[in-house]
Amino acid sequence: SVYPNPSSEHGITLVNGALTQGQIDLQVCDVTGKQVMQKQITVNPKDDRQFIPLEQLSTGIYYLTVNDGMAAKTIKIILKP
Repeated sequence: SVYPNPSSEHGITLVNGALTQGQIDLQVCDVTGKQVMQKQITVNPKDDRQFIPLEQLSTGIYYLTVNDGMAAKTIKIILKP
């Protein structure tokens, strides 16, 4: 999950939950499906939260896909002014 959502801040916090330790891929797409951001992060099992900066994105609706190599999950995120 992510919070805050909707967000008026400069990013969101990803709660890793049941993700395994290692690299995960993050992809953010706009409502047309165009990829606007891609990033790899390293998951530390001792820290289940990861801040994802999104200040380069305009306000609007986006879809964040989190892929740990075993499964992928897409989450709708809303960025407010």
